[in-house]
Amino acid sequence: EIVMARPFNHLGPGQSRRFAVASFAAQLAAIRRGQLAPRLVVGDLDVTRDYVDVREVVRAYALLLEQGANGEVYNVCSGTERSLRSILEQLQALAGLRVELQVEVERLRPAEQRRVWASSDKLRAATGWRPERAFEDTLRDLGPDAAMVDLGGNVRGLGETAAQMPGKSLKAAEGLAERQGGQGERLLTDALKIVGVDSAANLIKQRSAKAR
Repeated sequence: EIVMARPFNHLGPGQSRRFAVASFAAQLAAIRRGQLAPRLVVGDLDVTRDYVDVREVVRAYALLLEQGANGEVYNVCSGTERSLRSILEQLQALAGLRVELQVEVERLRPAEQRRVWASSDKLRAATGWRPERAFEDTLRDLGPDAAMVDLGGNVRGLGETAAQMPGKSLKAAEGLAERQGGQGERLLTDALKIVGVDSAANLIKQRSAKAR
């Protein structure tokens, strides 16, 4: 039997910075840390695509393996058309930044398809699948740097990220503590405790205290 899935643009944790949205998130995080000037070099931000969280895509594949019909093709998509410009505005809002956008002519593609989106009605009817994650949460989860940008939300996600890299979390905590009067360090250690890694949280706290 053959069941065919037609996935549209993916986003999610660990995505390579070769892709535009993941690259924007990483650069904004670096700008926030003071490592880059507040400027992004971009191409055409007004093209639209249908973006879906990669974890939702994997879940759709699993459902199609069980419930997909032989010989059928199913769109795996959100059904929502989003421009790169709107996504970049959301990322800037999450980071608490407003940066200069510099359009680079070499990045423009005259023959590019300007609008892309699709319907997942067939997939939904066959399997009951539908996207469960809010798009803003997907943007927060694009990578360790992106997750650490947002001081105000998704503390559990922040803790899970920090738990995997306490050394990097320490550096982030020290930088945030310096700029935010200790708020960054407290957020990171609290987040680590939420996900049950008290030892790592205590290590960060002890090493941060020694560094000051």
